[in-house]
Amino acid sequence: MRLVNESGTTLDLHTRLFAEELTPSATDDIWRRAEVMDWQDIRTTLLGPIHQLLFACVHGLRWRTVPEVRWLADVALIVEGEADRLDAR
Repeated sequence: MRLVNESGTTLDLHTRLFAEELTPSATDDIWRRAEVMDWQDIRTTLLGPIHQLLFACVHGLRWRTVPEVRWLADVALIVEGEADRLDAR
């Protein structure tokens, strides 16, 4: 679901991380590592940087009749903004 506020800022709300999840608990470990944040006065959870990167890459690589390249910008922003928190090993 895509949420949009008065200023046009959008937020994609997902009920599960990956469409390919075979079981409801497949991504439990990822969600256990999620970080708490406030968005528009709502307390929620946000994936940690390495899992944001994983999500953006998997989401962006899905086949579509019209390729979406906006995920490349997401990956670049995550890498640039969270470089000190990403483990390069």
